[in-house]
Amino acid sequence: MDISNELTIALAKPEHLSVHYQPIYCVKNSEIHSFESLVRWNHQTHGYISPDLFIPQSEKDGSIYALSLFVLHETCEMLKHHSDIKASINISPSLFKTDGFFSDFINTLKSYAIPTSRIEVEITENLTIEHLKYGKHHLDHFKNIGITVSMDDFGDGLANFVQLLNYPFDKIKVDKQLVQDVSRNSCKYSILKHLIKLSHDMGMQVTAEGVETIEDFKTLVGFKCDYIQGFLISKALPKKQFFDFLTHFSTRENFFYN
Repeated sequence: MDISNELTIALAKPEHLSVHYQPIYCVKNSEIHSFESLVRWNHQTHGYISPDLFIPQSEKDGSIYALSLFVLHETCEMLKHHSDIKASINISPSLFKTDGFFSDFINTLKSYAIPTSRIEVEITENLTIEHLKYGKHHLDHFKNIGITVSMDDFGDGLANFVQLLNYPFDKIKVDKQLVQDVSRNSCKYSILKHLIKLSHDMGMQVTAEGVETIEDFKTLVGFKCDYIQGFLISKALPKKQFFDFLTHFSTRENFFYN
């Protein structure tokens, strides 16, 4: 299958593209603070196609621009119907070299009357470093208008705290490979404990992704991690199921501390 060609067709008439929403839990308030918007592609012939396949290809062929705006529009539609939650959106640094993307992004928010304070952009760690000369300028723009800027997948690539100082990050999101089994792995335990403290000392909040067990959850709470994301909370859900999840979550007992 020619992924580039098929994705172009799907973007022109995107009934086979959708956005799922994964809840992000705020430790301080014991509430669902936000969601991450994740694109899904159910091909009419080949079925489900992993984002790990089509997103890198879209970055190469340039269709990432249209794909990102599709996700942004779907996210804004979600935010319109739920006024007390925020959204996290992945932005490829390859778009920083594309004329007009920043203005299209902001104009889309304005067209839906979505305040910038309700948006967080996530930038993948290793791509940010590769796009150093483009990245900081655009991240400064996002931050200056009130959008939260987060480094995604921290610990998965080559970034370190010295390099973080070059960017206006408000948050880091720790990669699941470092998070999972932290309660039983002494090396991960020590790294994450100090990583979260250093991040707080630098004025950044921390989201741990890939959390799947109560034991890891409680360990991260003990480290004063700010936000938790993973299957323990919920997998990424289609829009209706996400609304149902929010309703049930707000009315049930908080089992995380039982």
